Amino acid sequence: MAVQQLAATVPVFSISVGGATLPPDARGAVTRVEVEQSVDRAGTFAIELDNWDLASQQVKWSDASLFEPGGAVTVQLGYLDSIATVMVGEITGLEVAFPERARALLTVRGYDRLHRFRRGRRTRTYLQVKDSDVARQLAADLGLSADVEDSAEVHSYLLQHNQTDVDFLLARAAAIGYELSVDDRTLRFRRLQHDRGKVLTLDFLHGLMTFTASLSTADQVGQVTVRGWDPKAKQALVGQAQASDVRGTMAGQQVGPAVADRLFGSRTLAVVDQPVATQSEADLLARGILNEIALGYVVAEGTAVGDPALRAGAVVELGGLGQRFSGLYYVTRATHVWDGQFVTHLSLRRNAT
Repeated sequence: MAVQQLAATVPVFSISVGGATLPPDARGAVTRVEVEQSVDRAGTFAIELDNWDLASQQVKWSDASLFEPGGAVTVQLGYLDSIATVMVGEITGLEVAFPERARALLTVRGYDRLHRFRRGRRTRTYLQVKDSDVARQLAADLGLSADVEDSAEVHSYLLQHNQTDVDFLLARAAAIGYELSVDDRTLRFRRLQHDRGKVLTLDFLHGLMTFTASLSTADQVGQVTVRGWDPKAKQALVGQAQASDVRGTMAGQQVGPAVADRLFGSRTLAVVDQPVATQSEADLLARGILNEIALGYVVAEGTAVGDPALRAGAVVELGGLGQRFSGLYYVTRATHVWDGQFVTHLSLRRNAT
């Protein structure tokens, strides 16, 4: 094999702890690296090491200061000629295992910095704010910078009731069709990216290894109605969204809500347990719920040759799957695994076929 071909096909990893690359003996002890990225929870990492010192006949890395909880970790994955960062996080735990008739193992576990938003519950009220303003405030509370897309709608009040910051912010994101993630020290709060440009094209000749998908109209509805009360005008509020409000068709012909209406007749989901105080809030929530439902029209899992570009929140194009299932997919979870080989497991969603 030519040198260039070898460089492009030999999977490698690089790990730094506390800003310093792992020393050679620690790097040589690594047997597996796993990084999970998600659009609806903190990203995680797990680094497995051979934990037995043959010379001293004692554990080695589980007692070392190198992997103290709280340490900053950067994980890079790729190939000899191309490697990229897939996780910047913090060590939150250690696990040891002594399997029968096998070597001792240490697993170093941690999260990206979104996990800090889960520490402790609180109740507080935000007055005259946008959801994007709340995201900026919570980021500043934890010393993170904020990459926030303006959410436009000003709420007279928002109530965080006995919730962790991350649960509250995830709920706000879901209500307006946004996604939440942390990249190193930057909090990202932005519209769902499923209608943005693709990052890669995969098929069974070019990177795609396995694929399963389920198309279901069972939970699809053609209309969402949100009911609330305007305390100033003292009148009922009715926010509505219908199939035409679904953003993007992801290279498909018809979105799930429209298909369900055509096949089985019009059905409406009524939402009465979400507080809204203005007409625009009610309409915004209705559209957010409908778009979330639509993205469940096609749910898929796949495995691909490892690629750091396959990230949660990205859009990939899948081909060679027939007319109905080929097209654009939104990556909701990407799990990168190095264990001598490098593969990426994908959870995918699509709103149309």
